[in-house]
Amino acid sequence: MNGLGVYRWILALLLIACTLLGSASAGCSACGGGSGGRDMAAWQESINSWAGEEIIATSSPAPAETAAPREGSFAEALVPASSVVSSDKVLDVRAEGSGHIGGTVALPYTSLLNDQSMPKSVDETAEALGAAGISQNDAVILVGSDPSEVAYVYWALKYLGHQNVQILDAVAANWKPGQRESQTLLSTTYTPSPNQQLLSASDDLKDGSAQIIDARSMQDFGMGSVQGAVNVPAEAVTKDGLIKDQAALEKVFGFLNRQKPVIVYAKSAQQGSPAWLALTLLGYDARLYPEQS
Repeated sequence: MNGLGVYRWILALLLIACTLLGSASAGCSACGGGSGGRDMAAWQESINSWAGEEIIATSSPAPAETAAPREGSFAEALVPASSVVSSDKVLDVRAEGSGHIGGTVALPYTSLLNDQSMPKSVDETAEALGAAGISQNDAVILVGSDPSEVAYVYWALKYLGHQNVQILDAVAANWKPGQRESQTLLSTTYTPSPNQQLLSASDDLKDGSAQIIDARSMQDFGMGSVQGAVNVPAEAVTKDGLIKDQAALEKVFGFLNRQKPVIVYAKSAQQGSPAWLALTLLGYDARLYPEQS
């Protein structure tokens, strides 16, 4: 049996097991328990779209490819190191204890989350940015070690209405800031203009007006999810510490209707942010809903 045949057998067993688990599980807080009513065909389609090709690739190595340059909205949001200029405020958003990159401002992504890994309030987030010396008019570039770190801070800034924010299209460990001078900023006042459309409430998951992407792990999804949700975990939208290219993401989300909003559902704001970012860059009307405990 070849690699694809083995994968299909494993997938079939997973679908059967998760159906049984869903019926016995209390499920998540938003779905009312269990996985009853889930469109299992849609789930299988989504799993095939991101996992199938990866498993086949491991058994049949493909020739190395040169990464295609970013285009359109991807090029606007994900920028190379060569585009960083002296006036940019570069924020090192890695967690505390990760060290500090010279020439950047330390703003751990965790400083914008509360104790439950949920987004802090608008006022609290604005206060944290102001304390770091960031105002709403600054040109900001984010650098981190993991897509979930930079994607969450990007979402948080966009939620506050920040216009000029980008992500360095490189993993922090691989970025060489060169002769960039150290940035020591005085605290300032950050004046937010919240975009409430970027954050969904629990009622939005139930009224049927939006498509739902469950960005949790496949295991969590199998234990119960929002009715009608399709599982697209972080591994589907990231590769080698970066957001995948546009062509790959078009395959992952090709089943969605571009005329309807999309809610990204996850256990935490950080977990759901890469999928939200990918959808936003593809031009979808995407909102974030972190599961409340």
